[in-house]
Amino acid sequence: MKHLMILFLITGSCCVNARISWADAYFGGGRIGGSCFNCGAPAPADPCATTTVAGTVCACGPLGGCTTFARYVGMFDPLDGNGVKKYMTTPADAGLKEWAPVYETNVTARSTTDGRANTTVLEGKGATYAAGYYCGTLVANGYSDWYLPAKNELNLLDVNKVAIGGFDVSGNWPATVYWSSTEYLGTDAWRQVFSNGGQDVGNKVMAISVRCVRRY
Repeated sequence: MKHLMILFLITGSCCVNARISWADAYFGGGRIGGSCFNCGAPAPADPCATTTVAGTVCACGPLGGCTTFARYVGMFDPLDGNGVKKYMTTPADAGLKEWAPVYETNVTARSTTDGRANTTVLEGKGATYAAGYYCGTLVANGYSDWYLPAKNELNLLDVNKVAIGGFDVSGNWPATVYWSSTEYLGTDAWRQVFSNGGQDVGNKVMAISVRCVRRY
């Protein structure tokens, strides 16, 4: 007797509206990199949930649809009252972006540890505050809670830049310099030179590199 492969729709699982075989549905499975297989079983565990190794490739986040995958950064206390958190970053830079289109005092994005709070302020200023707005509205690697790191969070990226990869360490300006979300003065914000690890301040209207992070 020949065995028939029956195809049907499964809903309420990782493969919503996906056509799969009865065998896949019966034996169970999950999601890898945004692609469903053997729908019904839990997705594989995210290596970044337990790792302590910078540069570990993370699984696709809950939003799915991944074509790239985040990298584990390390642990840091953003001093937001919730203790030490783990961090991940996008696998590549976001290009060159201005911190602000004009010099402006009292933006109130002044935290040196909590880039999420800073980014909320910058995102609220609109798309012309390009660095913060980009990270604050980014949907990538299965997540939508990215932000522009604060001064001390950015330093965590620099410390582990070799393991994480993808940073410009050439020494060529402006690509080798990265924005933090921490304002210094009306004219300046904190930044970091990834070719030597130095931090200083620079004019907000300068377009330099951006790398987004998220914490969990």
